[in-house]
Amino acid sequence: MRIVVGGEDEVAFRLAEALMEAHEVVLVTSPEAPSTRLERLDVEVVSGSVSSPETQRRAEVGRADLFVACAGEDERNLVACIAAKKLGAGRTVGFFQ
Repeated sequence: MRIVVGGEDEVAFRLAEALMEAHEVVLVTSPEAPSTRLERLDVEVVSGSVSSPETQRRAEVGRADLFVACAGEDERNLVACIAAKKLGAGRTVGFFQ
């Protein structure tokens, strides 16, 4: 299964880490994400805003079976899920606080 996880907080990293063994995972995260943290992940990393359609296109969200938005702000997660669905993601999930 192809899963795109978007976010720059602990939830996004832990989710990508948990899923990477059994799935093809792409992590969309900010360019400021700690490189030491990214090095331990065996996933494709795309830098940019999770709610940006251009960033989502680079992450090939349209090929994703599942898109998970777990940015720090509810509004960004909602916009990211709507954009991912419009780009063709199979299912979208947003973490809301």
